[in-house]
Amino acid sequence: MAKMHVLEKARRSSYAPRDRRTLEQWAKGVKLPSAYAINGPFDLSISPWLRRQWEALDDPLVREVTCVAAVRTGKTLGADLFFAKEIATNSVPMMFNIGNEDDAKEHAKTRFLPLLRSIPSVCGKFTSNRHDVTDTMIRFIDGNYIIIQGLRNPNNFDSKGICNLVNDEPHKAPKGNISKAKSRTDDFRHKCKVLNISQGGEVNDDMDVLYRKGTMEVFGFKCPSCGQLQPFEWRDAAGEFRLKWDKDETTCPGGRWDYDAMAKTIRYECGNPECDKVFRDTPEDRREQTYDCGQYLPPANPIAPRDTASVNWNQLCVPWIPWREIVIDWIEAMEAMQLGDYTKLKNFIQRRLAQPYEETEIRIDGDDHEPESDYEIDDPWPDEAHRFMACDRQEKGGIHFVCGIRAFAQDGRSRLLWAGRLESYEDIHIKASEYGLSGPRVAIDSGHESAEVYAACAKYAWISFLGSDESSWGHPDPTGHGYIQKPVSRFKKVYVGIGTRQQAKNNFCYHFLWSNPYFKDVCHRRIFGKGIEWGVPAGITEVSKYIDPNSDPERPRYTSYWPQMRSNQKIIKRDKVTGAEKAVWTRIGNRHDHYLDVERMLLVHAFNAGCFGYEAGA
Repeated sequence: MAKMHVLEKARRSSYAPRDRRTLEQWAKGVKLPSAYAINGPFDLSISPWLRRQWEALDDPLVREVTCVAAVRTGKTLGADLFFAKEIATNSVPMMFNIGNEDDAKEHAKTRFLPLLRSIPSVCGKFTSNRHDVTDTMIRFIDGNYIIIQGLRNPNNFDSKGICNLVNDEPHKAPKGNISKAKSRTDDFRHKCKVLNISQGGEVNDDMDVLYRKGTMEVFGFKCPSCGQLQPFEWRDAAGEFRLKWDKDETTCPGGRWDYDAMAKTIRYECGNPECDKVFRDTPEDRREQTYDCGQYLPPANPIAPRDTASVNWNQLCVPWIPWREIVIDWIEAMEAMQLGDYTKLKNFIQRRLAQPYEETEIRIDGDDHEPESDYEIDDPWPDEAHRFMACDRQEKGGIHFVCGIRAFAQDGRSRLLWAGRLESYEDIHIKASEYGLSGPRVAIDSGHESAEVYAACAKYAWISFLGSDESSWGHPDPTGHGYIQKPVSRFKKVYVGIGTRQQAKNNFCYHFLWSNPYFKDVCHRRIFGKGIEWGVPAGITEVSKYIDPNSDPERPRYTSYWPQMRSNQKIIKRDKVTGAEKAVWTRIGNRHDHYLDVERMLLVHAFNAGCFGYEAGA
């Protein structure tokens, strides 16, 4: 039988009745290419969380659907199948925006084009001109087209109108680009479809705003025991974990996790406190919870515009993603967070839980939580070899100094002896004398009002310290061969005041620079028990407490040692010039971190005195 000419095929198809099947009915049985996580003929029953999104796309009165969902759950596959059906059954111009330009080309080559070519009703729409099919644009025999491009470039949205639009991974795009892309649909506002899909982004970013504008429908399950409809959630409103596991001598012997033993204890507990239903991480329980009992909760925003819908689901509902994998990721995120690295926690919240992340502190313990200690402030310590004092000068609320005194053993172990606020250089001198300290055993930060600090240091023979973003400085090798790198600079003399040459010569202080990145890393490791012993006495909160200068004078609040020690986090920042990313210590909001700076300077003291000790990774 002779092969039908493509023009004849197009002519005959133009007389065919419009395909009125729903997206679910049309997509059933479509064979997916191997690049997708789901292989073989597609069936929505194995991805029921996609159903509400597809129902909204089928609804003729809905114009925009926003989906915030976890990675590896088929959210982009849903968008691909939506566009495939539109190509096969509808003749309208379309645009697929995904991440950046490289993401767009990669997706077109490895997933989208292979999918379109595997569907006969779509493949028949391709022209015979090979130049009409590229990884950035596809032109069809009926004159319509689909543009595939990155969402980051705002210049991509300055052209003629399109009817159907997908914005995928907008968390990678600058704020406002979704709105610019949507403006391309203005000519087709009476029938356009816009689908926004993404993992969790940032609080109040474009996707967060669009999601809250929509119906805010969350995929959950109806407990087979008590009948309570509830979301798949990591924690409930009271902070109680829904997914639980045991931590004991079997699962975490000696403080180190045995993940195989821990995985056997993982269970998901029903959110009804009167129900004892528990789901285990087994294929049978996971299928029952998701496939037999899974359904969407009523809209959290029932007054959303009629033409707008939004849906959300996370990885807890996906049977092919083991809960063991999720729990291990959480444990590693908590361990990294204790060292000040919030990157894994951010990824966990955005990628696995599909929730927006806010650059704020998330702690297991509260700000004011004071860990147990095995010694009191005035207890003697026979291992003490050195003690030092460090002070951070502040001006807000009147000139004052946040100070600390710490003792060190020769091997680097240490104990905090005292911490508090002092009001003047004379007060520092008196407190230092009380603890037997003088001269270079006392250091003042010279980041503000340097001349004043230098003068006080010269008067009392103290040392001036200043943090720097440099990682190291060269010091002459004692063997006489070149230089060795250290996280502190060589000292220099800073001359103070005016007068005769001889007077100026005798009026100076010693000044050091120290590496912020290095000592901040070491300090956080020790604070959270990941390095050499770092002692803090019981009752330090009361001793170190003082009125927060940021508070209302009529309703003063207090700040103290532990909240300030928990005031920094490590976040990824991109260099505006080079584009390189690196983890940078950042203060959380406007929290005070003066005691934290004091503790870092005390470590600098110890390093210079040779009692810093060895620490893996330090």
